[in-house]
Amino acid sequence: MPESYPLVVERFIVAKLWMAFSLDRLRASALALNEGEEMLADTPDDTIQPEGSLPHRYRAFILDADGKVLRLAPVSAQDDEAALRLASAMVDGHSVELWDGMRFIEHLDPHSFAK
Repeated sequence: MPESYPLVVERFIVAKLWMAFSLDRLRASALALNEGEEMLADTPDDTIQPEGSLPHRYRAFILDADGKVLRLAPVSAQDDEAALRLASAMVDGHSVELWDGMRFIEHLDPHSFAK
């Protein structure tokens, strides 16, 4: 017995939604892969180096009230302490998270943080 038209339309819609969801996941994976490739590009021979020899890739994520990223700012610093001082200066009514590549360093909250 042939399927009814509404059932065919429903299955089509479900398939379209699943494809859209899969594409979003694929885009997120591609962005993560790109970040990893950028980190490897900083090494002299594109190999993974021991923890102490990797160059720092500090980034400050400026967050909105819901914790979503408003913008990203690169932070040029030689060590965590200097990067934290620079990120602290970015706290201006928004939370800031400081990261070194994939390594979380600090969450700076504007309500409890005194400049």
